[in-house]
Amino acid sequence: MPTAFLFYVIEHGFPPILRDNASIIFKTLATLTLFALIKWISNGASYPTERKMHGKVVMITGARAQLTKELAKRGAQIVLLTQVAPSDPFLAEFIDDIREQTGNDLVYAEQVDLASLHSVRQFATKWIDNAPPRRLDMIVLPAIRAQPFDRDVRIVIATCASYIGSPPLREKLDRTTWSPGRAYARSKLALMVFGRAFQKHLDAYKRPDELPMNARVIFVDPGLSRTPGTRRWLTRGSLTGLALYLIGYLPVWLLLKSPHRAAHPFLYAAMDPELGRIGGGRLVKECRLVDFARTDLDDEDAAKNLWEGTDKYIEKIEKEQAMARAKDKLKQEEMVKRAAEAEKAEEIGALVDAIKKGKQKEKEKTGTRKRTKKTT
Repeated sequence: MPTAFLFYVIEHGFPPILRDNASIIFKTLATLTLFALIKWISNGASYPTERKMHGKVVMITGARAQLTKELAKRGAQIVLLTQVAPSDPFLAEFIDDIREQTGNDLVYAEQVDLASLHSVRQFATKWIDNAPPRRLDMIVLPAIRAQPFDRDVRIVIATCASYIGSPPLREKLDRTTWSPGRAYARSKLALMVFGRAFQKHLDAYKRPDELPMNARVIFVDPGLSRTPGTRRWLTRGSLTGLALYLIGYLPVWLLLKSPHRAAHPFLYAAMDPELGRIGGGRLVKECRLVDFARTDLDDEDAAKNLWEGTDKYIEKIEKEQAMARAKDKLKQEEMVKRAAEAEKAEEIGALVDAIKKGKQKEKEKTGTRKRTKKTT
Protein backbone atom coordinates (compact mmCIF):
# COMPACT_ATOMS: atom_id res chain seq x y z
CA MET A 1 0.00 0.00 0.00
CA PRO A 2 2.68 2.61 0.84
CA THR A 3 4.64 1.61 -2.28
CA ALA A 4 1.60 2.03 -4.55
CA PHE A 5 0.88 5.42 -2.99
CA LEU A 6 4.49 6.51 -3.51
CA PHE A 7 4.43 5.56 -7.20
CA TYR A 8 1.10 7.37 -7.61
CA VAL A 9 2.58 10.55 -6.11
CA ILE A 10 5.62 10.29 -8.41
CA GLU A 11 3.45 9.81 -11.50
CA HIS A 12 0.44 12.06 -10.77
CA GLY A 13 1.43 14.19 -7.79
CA PHE A 14 -0.38 14.41 -4.48
CA PRO A 15 -4.10 13.50 -4.49
CA PRO A 16 -6.55 16.43 -4.72
CA ILE A 17 -7.72 15.93 -1.12
CA LEU A 18 -4.18 16.53 0.13
CA ARG A 19 -3.55 19.50 -2.17
CA ASP A 20 -6.85 21.16 -1.20
CA ASN A 21 -6.17 20.74 2.54
CA ALA A 22 -2.41 21.27 2.46
CA SER A 23 -2.57 24.27 4.80
CA ILE A 24 -4.63 22.46 7.44
CA ILE A 25 -2.46 19.35 7.23
CA PHE A 26 0.73 21.40 7.53
CA LYS A 27 -0.57 23.33 10.57
CA THR A 28 -1.74 20.11 12.22
CA LEU A 29 1.60 18.39 11.69
CA ALA A 30 3.47 21.49 12.90
CA THR A 31 1.31 21.66 16.04
CA LEU A 32 1.79 17.96 16.79
CA THR A 33 5.53 18.30 16.21
CA LEU A 34 5.65 21.28 18.58
CA PHE A 35 3.76 19.37 21.27
CA ALA A 36 6.07 16.38 20.83
CA LEU A 37 9.12 18.62 21.10
CA ILE A 38 7.78 20.33 24.24
CA LYS A 39 7.01 16.94 25.81
CA TRP A 40 10.45 15.60 24.90
CA ILE A 41 12.12 18.63 26.51
CA SER A 42 9.91 18.63 29.62
CA ASN A 43 10.56 14.92 30.19
CA GLY A 44 14.16 15.73 30.96
CA ALA A 45 17.16 13.43 30.69
CA SER A 46 17.01 9.72 31.37
CA TYR A 47 19.53 7.39 32.96
CA PRO A 48 19.27 4.13 31.00
CA THR A 49 21.88 2.18 32.95
CA GLU A 50 21.16 -1.44 33.77
CA ARG A 51 23.63 -1.56 36.64
CA LYS A 52 22.52 -3.99 39.34
CA MET A 53 22.44 -3.12 43.03
CA HIS A 54 22.37 -6.58 44.57
CA GLY A 55 23.76 -6.46 48.10
CA LYS A 56 23.19 -2.70 48.45
CA VAL A 57 21.10 -1.48 51.40
CA VAL A 58 19.13 1.70 50.71
CA MET A 59 17.23 3.59 53.40
CA ILE A 60 14.44 5.82 52.07
CA THR A 61 12.51 8.51 53.93
CA GLY A 62 9.44 10.19 52.52
CA ALA A 63 6.92 8.96 49.98
CA ARG A 64 9.05 7.99 46.96
CA ALA A 65 7.18 5.04 45.54
CA GLN A 66 8.62 5.25 42.02
CA LEU A 67 12.21 5.51 43.26
CA THR A 68 11.58 2.56 45.58
CA LYS A 69 10.34 0.49 42.66
CA GLU A 70 13.26 1.42 40.41
CA LEU A 71 15.86 0.55 43.05
CA ALA A 72 14.05 -2.66 44.01
CA LYS A 73 13.97 -3.74 40.34
CA ARG A 74 17.75 -3.56 40.34
CA GLY A 75 18.04 -5.85 43.36
CA ALA A 76 18.67 -3.36 46.17
CA GLN A 77 17.49 -4.09 49.69
CA ILE A 78 15.06 -1.28 50.58
CA VAL A 79 14.37 -0.04 54.11
CA LEU A 80 11.40 2.33 54.22
CA LEU A 81 11.23 4.54 57.31
CA THR A 82 7.56 5.05 58.15
CA GLN A 83 5.63 6.66 60.97
CA VAL A 84 3.14 3.81 61.15
CA ALA A 85 3.94 0.28 62.25
CA PRO A 86 4.86 -2.30 59.58
CA SER A 87 1.71 -4.18 60.58
CA ASP A 88 -0.45 -1.32 59.27
CA PRO A 89 -2.70 -2.90 56.59
CA PHE A 90 -2.20 -0.09 54.05
CA LEU A 91 1.59 -0.14 54.46
CA ALA A 92 1.69 -3.94 54.32
CA GLU A 93 -0.36 -3.90 51.10
CA PHE A 94 1.93 -1.22 49.61
CA ILE A 95 5.04 -3.28 50.35
CA ASP A 96 3.43 -6.45 49.00
CA ASP A 97 2.58 -4.60 45.76
CA ILE A 98 6.18 -3.40 45.36
CA ARG A 99 7.53 -6.88 46.03
CA GLU A 100 5.16 -8.38 43.47
CA GLN A 101 5.84 -5.73 40.80
CA THR A 102 9.62 -5.82 41.18
CA GLY A 103 10.17 -9.48 42.04
CA ASN A 104 12.27 -8.36 45.02
CA ASP A 105 11.30 -9.62 48.48
CA LEU A 106 13.98 -7.52 50.20
CA VAL A 107 11.65 -4.55 50.65
CA TYR A 108 10.39 -3.87 54.13
CA ALA A 109 9.57 -1.03 56.52
CA GLU A 110 10.78 0.01 59.93
CA GLN A 111 8.87 2.32 62.22
CA VAL A 112 10.45 5.63 63.16
CA ASP A 113 8.73 8.95 63.72
CA LEU A 114 10.93 11.49 61.92
CA ALA A 115 9.06 14.30 63.70
CA SER A 116 10.35 12.99 67.03
CA LEU A 117 14.07 13.34 67.73
CA HIS A 118 13.75 10.73 70.47
CA SER A 119 12.36 8.22 67.98
CA VAL A 120 15.10 9.06 65.45
CA ARG A 121 17.81 8.69 68.09
CA GLN A 122 16.40 5.37 69.26
CA PHE A 123 16.29 4.04 65.71
CA ALA A 124 19.82 5.26 64.85
CA THR A 125 21.25 3.81 68.07
CA LYS A 126 19.53 0.50 67.47
CA TRP A 127 20.86 0.43 63.89
CA ILE A 128 24.45 1.29 64.86
CA ASP A 129 24.63 -0.97 67.93
CA ASN A 130 23.16 -3.97 66.14
CA ALA A 131 25.28 -7.12 66.32
CA PRO A 132 26.39 -8.04 63.74
CA PRO A 133 26.58 -4.48 62.33
CA ARG A 134 23.83 -3.68 59.85
CA ARG A 135 24.97 -2.64 56.41
CA LEU A 136 23.97 0.74 54.96
CA ASP A 137 25.04 1.93 51.50
CA MET A 138 22.67 4.79 50.88
CA ILE A 139 20.13 6.96 52.63
CA VAL A 140 17.69 9.04 50.59
CA LEU A 141 17.03 12.11 52.56
CA PRO A 142 24.57 8.65 61.24
CA ALA A 143 25.43 5.23 60.93
CA ILE A 144 27.51 6.64 58.11
CA ARG A 145 30.83 6.75 59.89
CA ALA A 146 30.48 3.15 61.06
CA GLN A 147 30.45 1.66 57.56
CA PRO A 148 33.51 -0.27 56.28
CA PHE A 149 35.84 1.44 53.84
CA ASP A 150 34.99 -0.79 50.87
CA ARG A 151 31.39 0.46 50.71
CA ASP A 152 30.26 3.35 48.58
CA VAL A 153 28.00 5.22 51.02
CA ARG A 154 25.84 7.99 49.54
CA ILE A 155 23.50 10.39 51.33
CA VAL A 156 21.07 11.55 48.65
CA ILE A 157 19.14 14.72 49.54
CA ALA A 158 16.18 15.80 47.43
CA THR A 159 15.99 19.52 46.74
CA CYS A 160 14.50 21.90 44.19
CA ALA A 161 15.26 25.17 42.44
CA SER A 162 13.29 27.24 44.97
CA TYR A 163 16.49 27.74 47.02
CA ILE A 164 17.63 30.22 44.35
CA GLY A 165 14.95 32.74 45.33
CA SER A 166 15.48 32.42 49.07
CA PRO A 167 16.76 35.39 51.08
CA PRO A 168 20.28 34.84 52.48
CA LEU A 169 20.46 32.98 55.77
CA ARG A 170 22.01 36.06 57.34
CA GLU A 171 18.73 37.92 56.86
CA LYS A 172 16.05 37.17 59.41
CA LEU A 173 12.46 36.67 58.38
CA ASP A 174 9.96 38.65 60.42
CA ARG A 175 6.21 39.05 60.19
CA THR A 176 6.48 41.65 57.43
CA THR A 177 8.81 39.59 55.21
CA TRP A 178 7.56 36.08 55.97
CA SER A 179 5.47 34.18 53.45
CA PRO A 180 4.89 30.44 52.82
CA GLY A 181 6.90 30.59 49.60
CA ARG A 182 9.85 32.35 51.24
CA ALA A 183 9.78 29.99 54.19
CA TYR A 184 9.84 26.95 51.88
CA ALA A 185 12.65 28.41 49.76
CA ARG A 186 14.62 29.27 52.87
CA SER A 187 14.19 25.72 54.21
CA LYS A 188 15.69 24.34 50.98
CA LEU A 189 18.59 26.80 51.16
CA ALA A 190 19.23 25.86 54.80
CA LEU A 191 19.09 22.16 53.91
CA MET A 192 21.67 22.60 51.16
CA VAL A 193 23.98 24.70 53.34
CA PHE A 194 23.66 22.10 56.07
CA GLY A 195 24.40 19.29 53.60
CA ARG A 196 27.51 21.03 52.33
CA ALA A 197 28.68 21.60 55.90
CA PHE A 198 27.95 17.95 56.74
CA GLN A 199 30.14 16.86 53.82
CA LYS A 200 32.98 18.99 55.22
CA HIS A 201 32.51 17.35 58.62
CA LEU A 202 32.65 13.92 56.98
CA ASP A 203 35.81 14.85 55.06
CA ALA A 204 37.44 16.12 58.27
CA TYR A 205 36.54 12.99 60.26
CA LYS A 206 39.46 10.66 60.93
CA ARG A 207 38.43 7.04 60.74
CA PRO A 208 39.94 4.66 63.32
CA ASP A 209 41.49 2.66 60.44
CA GLU A 210 42.98 5.92 59.05
CA LEU A 211 41.41 5.27 55.63
CA PRO A 212 39.67 8.01 53.60
CA MET A 213 36.01 8.76 54.29
CA ASN A 214 33.75 6.82 51.93
CA ALA A 215 30.52 8.75 52.57
CA ARG A 216 29.30 11.41 50.14
CA VAL A 217 26.44 13.89 50.22
CA ILE A 218 24.68 14.29 46.86
CA PHE A 219 21.88 16.77 46.19
CA VAL A 220 19.27 15.87 43.57
CA ASP A 221 16.89 18.28 41.85
CA PRO A 222 14.39 16.05 40.00
CA GLY A 223 12.42 18.98 38.57
CA LEU A 224 8.64 19.31 38.49
CA SER A 225 6.80 16.04 38.06
CA ARG A 226 3.29 14.65 38.40
CA THR A 227 3.84 13.20 41.87
CA PRO A 228 1.20 13.18 44.61
CA GLY A 229 3.13 15.94 46.40
CA THR A 230 3.04 18.19 43.34
CA ARG A 231 -0.65 17.42 42.88
CA ARG A 232 -1.38 18.45 46.47
CA TRP A 233 0.62 21.64 45.95
CA LEU A 234 -1.20 22.53 42.72
CA THR A 235 -4.66 21.71 44.07
CA ARG A 236 -3.99 23.27 47.49
CA GLY A 237 -5.62 20.20 48.96
CA SER A 238 -9.15 21.25 47.97
CA LEU A 239 -11.84 19.58 45.87
CA THR A 240 -12.13 22.73 43.77
CA GLY A 241 -8.41 22.66 43.08
CA LEU A 242 -8.60 18.97 42.21
CA ALA A 243 -11.44 19.64 39.75
CA LEU A 244 -9.42 22.43 38.08
CA TYR A 245 -6.40 20.13 38.01
CA LEU A 246 -8.37 17.43 36.18
CA ILE A 247 -9.91 19.94 33.75
CA GLY A 248 -6.51 21.41 32.93
CA TYR A 249 -4.63 18.12 33.00
CA LEU A 250 -3.37 18.44 29.41
CA PRO A 251 -0.87 21.27 30.11
CA VAL A 252 0.12 19.51 33.35
CA TRP A 253 0.82 16.30 31.41
CA LEU A 254 2.64 18.26 28.72
CA LEU A 255 4.93 20.34 30.95
CA LEU A 256 5.56 18.10 33.96
CA LYS A 257 7.61 14.91 34.10
CA SER A 258 6.16 11.55 34.89
CA PRO A 259 7.10 10.07 38.30
CA HIS A 260 9.08 7.41 36.44
CA ARG A 261 11.24 9.98 34.64
CA ALA A 262 11.60 12.08 37.81
CA ALA A 263 13.21 9.08 39.50
CA HIS A 264 16.05 8.94 36.95
CA PRO A 265 18.18 11.73 38.53
CA PHE A 266 17.99 9.80 41.82
CA LEU A 267 19.07 6.64 40.02
CA TYR A 268 22.01 8.56 38.56
CA ALA A 269 22.97 9.83 42.03
CA ALA A 270 22.58 6.37 43.49
CA MET A 271 24.31 4.25 40.87
CA ASP A 272 26.66 6.27 38.68
CA PRO A 273 30.18 4.90 39.31
CA GLU A 274 31.84 8.24 38.58
CA LEU A 275 30.19 9.82 41.63
CA GLY A 276 31.90 7.20 43.78
CA ARG A 277 35.33 8.41 42.67
CA ILE A 278 34.91 12.14 43.31
CA GLY A 279 34.17 14.26 46.34
CA GLY A 280 30.71 14.79 47.75
CA GLY A 281 28.59 17.89 48.14
CA ARG A 282 27.60 17.90 44.44
CA LEU A 283 24.30 18.79 42.75
CA VAL A 284 22.64 16.47 40.21
CA LYS A 285 20.08 17.80 37.76
CA GLU A 286 18.87 16.10 34.57
CA CYS A 287 21.18 13.13 35.24
CA ARG A 288 24.38 15.16 35.23
CA LEU A 289 26.44 17.25 37.62
CA VAL A 290 25.69 20.96 37.56
CA ASP A 291 26.99 23.96 39.45
CA PHE A 292 25.05 25.52 42.29
CA ALA A 293 23.17 28.69 41.40
CA ARG A 294 24.31 30.47 44.57
CA THR A 295 27.75 31.11 45.97
CA ASP A 296 26.64 31.64 49.57
CA LEU A 297 26.16 27.90 50.00
CA ASP A 298 29.81 27.86 51.10
CA ASP A 299 29.43 30.81 53.48
CA GLU A 300 31.47 29.52 56.43
CA ASP A 301 29.91 31.88 58.98
CA ALA A 302 26.35 31.10 57.87
CA ALA A 303 27.09 27.35 57.86
CA LYS A 304 28.68 27.58 61.32
CA ASN A 305 25.74 29.54 62.72
CA LEU A 306 23.29 27.11 61.14
CA TRP A 307 25.20 24.08 62.46
CA GLU A 308 25.54 25.47 65.99
CA GLY A 309 21.97 26.78 65.96
CA THR A 310 20.72 23.37 64.85
CA ASP A 311 22.65 21.68 67.66
CA LYS A 312 21.14 24.05 70.23
CA TYR A 313 17.67 23.68 68.75
CA ILE A 314 17.94 19.88 68.76
CA GLU A 315 19.11 19.97 72.38
CA LYS A 316 16.21 22.25 73.30
CA ILE A 317 13.65 20.11 71.48
CA GLU A 318 15.02 16.90 73.00
CA LYS A 319 14.76 18.40 76.50
CA GLU A 320 11.21 19.55 75.83
CA GLN A 321 10.27 16.17 74.42
CA ALA A 322 11.95 14.42 77.37
CA MET A 323 9.95 16.58 79.80
CA ALA A 324 6.76 15.86 77.85
CA ARG A 325 7.52 12.12 77.92
CA ALA A 326 8.19 12.32 81.67
CA LYS A 327 4.85 14.10 82.20
CA ASP A 328 3.06 11.54 80.05
CA LYS A 329 4.74 8.77 82.01
CA LEU A 330 3.64 10.31 85.31
CA LYS A 331 0.11 10.68 83.97
CA GLN A 332 0.08 7.07 82.82
CA GLU A 333 1.48 5.91 86.17
CA GLU A 334 -1.14 8.01 87.97
CA MET A 335 -3.87 6.56 85.77
CA VAL A 336 -2.60 3.04 86.41
CA LYS A 337 -2.41 3.80 90.13
CA ARG A 338 -5.94 5.18 90.16
CA ALA A 339 -7.19 2.21 88.19
CA ALA A 340 -5.48 -0.16 90.62
CA GLU A 341 -6.94 1.72 93.61
CA ALA A 342 -10.38 1.72 92.01
CA GLU A 343 -10.08 -1.99 91.33
CA LYS A 344 -8.90 -2.59 94.88
CA ALA A 345 -11.73 -0.48 96.27
CA GLU A 346 -14.17 -2.40 94.10
CA GLU A 347 -12.78 -5.69 95.40
CA ILE A 348 -13.03 -4.46 99.00
CA GLY A 349 -16.54 -3.25 98.36
CA ALA A 350 -17.48 -6.60 96.86
CA LEU A 351 -15.90 -8.35 99.85
CA VAL A 352 -17.81 -6.14 102.32
CA ASP A 353 -21.04 -6.77 100.45
CA ALA A 354 -20.34 -10.49 100.53
CA ILE A 355 -19.71 -10.33 104.30
CA LYS A 356 -22.89 -8.34 104.84
CA LYS A 357 -24.89 -10.79 102.78
CA GLY A 358 -23.32 -13.67 104.72
CA LYS A 359 -24.22 -12.07 108.06
CA GLN A 360 -27.73 -11.33 106.82
CA LYS A 361 -28.20 -14.95 105.81
CA GLU A 362 -26.79 -16.08 109.15
CA LYS A 363 -29.28 -13.85 110.96
CA GLU A 364 -32.11 -15.20 108.86
CA LYS A 365 -31.04 -18.77 109.65
CA THR A 366 -30.78 -17.96 113.38
CA GLY A 367 -34.24 -16.37 113.36
CA THR A 368 -35.67 -19.35 111.55
CA ARG A 369 -34.19 -21.75 114.13
CA LYS A 370 -35.62 -19.71 117.04
CA ARG A 371 -39.07 -19.70 115.50
CA THR A 372 -38.86 -23.43 114.93
CA LYS A 373 -37.92 -24.07 118.59
CA LYS A 374 -40.84 -21.95 119.83
CA THR A 375 -43.34 -23.81 117.70
CA THR A 376 -42.01 -27.16 118.99
